[in-house]
Amino acid sequence: MTNKPALVIKRLIDAPRERVFKAWIDPEQFAYWWGPHTFTAPRVNLDARPGGKIDVDMQGPKGTPWDKPSPMGGEFREVSPYDRLVFTTTIGGGKVHENLNEVDFVDKKGKTELTLTVTVLRTTPEFADSLKGMEQGWTQSLERLESLSLGRIEKHAHLAASPSRVWKALTDYRQFGEWFGVKLDEPFTVGRTSTGRITHPGYEHIEWKADIIAIEPEKRFAFAWHPYGVDPKVDYTTETPTTVEFRLSKGPAGAHLIITESGFDEVPAARRAEAFKMDERGWNAQADNIAAYLAEHP
Repeated sequence: MTNKPALVIKRLIDAPRERVFKAWIDPEQFAYWWGPHTFTAPRVNLDARPGGKIDVDMQGPKGTPWDKPSPMGGEFREVSPYDRLVFTTTIGGGKVHENLNEVDFVDKKGKTELTLTVTVLRTTPEFADSLKGMEQGWTQSLERLESLSLGRIEKHAHLAASPSRVWKALTDYRQFGEWFGVKLDEPFTVGRTSTGRITHPGYEHIEWKADIIAIEPEKRFAFAWHPYGVDPKVDYTTETPTTVEFRLSKGPAGAHLIITESGFDEVPAARRAEAFKMDERGWNAQADNIAAYLAEHP
């Protein structure tokens, strides 16, 4: 095989290159964005130095053929903060497949121009179908990386229900409460504060307060709240809230739901990282919860 680049992607990210670079070498941040939409990385070990090992499990959404840990190995070859990373990624210890990945970070007036060059070093016939999806997979990964760099959580859920059915589960306050785990006091109304109490075990002490921003039928539901506001001793009302949006469209098997939470850059630095991490985990769970609720209540 002639080792020519199989893929080159350029992307301009509206975030400093130090922040973007760190997302490639910090295991917690890497776990957030690595893999296509709806995939997770439940285990990430990164030894970010030349010769350091990469050990990652990637897993697809529940109920799909990829709903099991898929191990990926690799090795860092070059780590030059905050300019360049070179590393390999391997499947089957390199016997099945091996890529060389080169990532260059260039400062563009406070933004980051990222260039990814992927070269296939070796592969096997059984991996041929996976190569066909490499560009899409990397494109979606970089979209998730950009969301992280911008202080935004983004989750995609492909739901086996019609958009109208999903819309009811999102905006009927009783149905929302059932899958989200909250007992709400009244229906959602734009311009009003929704109140209630969390019913999830261990979090019953938490009051629910969310300012309803938008209810655009079968398209967009949005509210503002204070992320991971779990300490009853803290007055979170002095903080700038984040914005949660549910965007709904038709999907290949029903509905495509995109959940975003933005504005983490305005959360106080002392609790920003924890709030982002816990809400990111929470939205993973809630995407599963609404899917399970719709399956039980078609």
